Amino acid sequence: MKIYLVLFFTYLLASGCISQPSGRLLDTEKGSDEISTNSGGGSVNDGQGAANNGETGGEIAQDEVEDLYPNGKTELRHFIDPFDGTYKTKITVPKNFSGFMYISGLNIQSLSSKILGVRFKFGRDLAPIEVSGVTVGRGEGITPTTDIEVLILDMNDRPFEKVRLLYDLYDYKSYSAGEASTTDPRDDKLYCRGLRKQYDPTFIETNCSSSTSKCLYSYAKILDAGLYRTASSIFLSPTDPEVDTVGSGYNLMSSTDFLKRCLPDNIMWSNLYKVLGSSSSLAGDITYASGLGGITSVGGYNYGSYSYRGPYRMNALSEWEILGDAIYGTFGIFKARMGGAALAACSSSSANCATGGYQSRLFPMVGKMSLSSNVEHFSSTEVDSTAGAGRELTSLISAGDTDYMDGCNLRVSNFDVDTLEGISSCNVIATVEVYTKDAKSGQETILASSDQIKLQLIRPSQTDSVGREVLYSALKSCSSSNACGSEECCYNNRCWTKDLVSQCLEDTHSEGNYAVGQSCTSDYQCASLCCDQSLGTCRPHIANVDEQVLCSKSPGQQCISKEWCRKDSVSTCKVYITGTSPTTGQTTCALRCYPVPTFGDCINGICVTPEIPAIPSYDPNDCSNAIPLPR
Repeated sequence: MKIYLVLFFTYLLASGCISQPSGRLLDTEKGSDEISTNSGGGSVNDGQGAANNGETGGEIAQDEVEDLYPNGKTELRHFIDPFDGTYKTKITVPKNFSGFMYISGLNIQSLSSKILGVRFKFGRDLAPIEVSGVTVGRGEGITPTTDIEVLILDMNDRPFEKVRLLYDLYDYKSYSAGEASTTDPRDDKLYCRGLRKQYDPTFIETNCSSSTSKCLYSYAKILDAGLYRTASSIFLSPTDPEVDTVGSGYNLMSSTDFLKRCLPDNIMWSNLYKVLGSSSSLAGDITYASGLGGITSVGGYNYGSYSYRGPYRMNALSEWEILGDAIYGTFGIFKARMGGAALAACSSSSANCATGGYQSRLFPMVGKMSLSSNVEHFSSTEVDSTAGAGRELTSLISAGDTDYMDGCNLRVSNFDVDTLEGISSCNVIATVEVYTKDAKSGQETILASSDQIKLQLIRPSQTDSVGREVLYSALKSCSSSNACGSEECCYNNRCWTKDLVSQCLEDTHSEGNYAVGQSCTSDYQCASLCCDQSLGTCRPHIANVDEQVLCSKSPGQQCISKEWCRKDSVSTCKVYITGTSPTTGQTTCALRCYPVPTFGDCINGICVTPEIPAIPSYDPNDCSNAIPLPR
């Protein structure tokens, strides 16, 4: 009997019926946005993961990967949010993020013996960003008493910094009546619409076209729009908030200033004509493509050459992934659509019915601005701008935050014209891949890939010790200090704290700053500090390593420094070393003169011819003070 029992257990072991112990796996509900951890879970040690399973990094074919993992194939399940240490299927970071990033999942420990890299594919065109030198370490699990293996990505060289933010964030947070929408670009309920449907894990239908459809990452793009110029068939683009940036009173601004303003995010005549500086008595809702000949500003400008087509314009409609009634659904782009005979009916196969939409979900939907006292602007105590509670022209008694303003005001005030990125700009990964490469052949093997976890990039950010934004490109944009807070100044089109800028530009006396070619009588009137008195115009003066265009004033003209005076060739004589005597071995020298280009002198504000240096004494038998010949 003992012999039979021994043979029986030997058979079980040989056939693998007795399972071997394996590492603990992280198994969480797929699709959840966040798994909370105690004590800021997500801290990572430098220790390595499970033991080597015998793989030789990268020498395997893709169809053999699964066979090499006894505990199953590796799956990527979560990012660890670098800001709060929680496990999430979606995180949002600024594109200048540096530090360490962690990815968790199933069977991560099986990758510990390989040389790893991670590839992020961004946006609709799947633009790749690769991070090499990825390692495996241990991170705190769902409870502090457990831990899990995670991938550790060193991001200190800021690999995301050159990613273009081509898309926008949309707000799908559920708000109660009267609750203000978020102004935090890292809010979990903001989604970057920058993917094709096949990479959108929130999309589960055949088409995203019904009023209940959900496709939160699928591509759609709208832009804030101004009035529509009828003759040229183009929209104006707003660049300034609904604020009196001139300082003389909102209604006294010029027509050029009015045309730069954001339009109200509603379709009420009463709000539109006020923003355009008019005292018109038009009432009711505006229909699509309505002419504006009935609106004249207080200053006398008539808007008859423009029409109204809503506060938004659509971008690349033929490329939209969200269609038909979904555009106005619970998870759509707009909450409402204006009326008008020129508007197309919604079709389940087209995005054309987006035209005429208003009250968008584009981030931020509403918000507040920090302004000085007595600066006129449009705001209201009600969160939503409706027929019963539109935005009205008002001002603050004391400096501080305004009441609620439409989101366009915050977007144009937080936009960088150099990078074309603003507070709503974003990009998002379609997939994330873990790969290894064979050291000899260079053959790449994908070890794990996921389109279920998402990383969203937003504009760069850098804050000081008290949380104030200090990165230039992220500072609030402005055209005057009226668009800034009471403790800020507008300098170089950015709002700077007065801790850094001691005096606002409006408080200083400014003379000239004329461009090249403009008339002048003084150097100080020209931006180049070069006024040609013979012509009476500003001339260029550029003196740097890459380019030299000098003012070159003639003797007798006014100057501020000798660098602005003409260079003359001045004969400069010196004793130079000429060689060595073949007979005595002594150094020989000679007196030689060379022409040296020399700036004229600026004496008492007048250019004079440069002084000619005296000829030094020369003794051919004394070369102790001789210098080498110029090259």
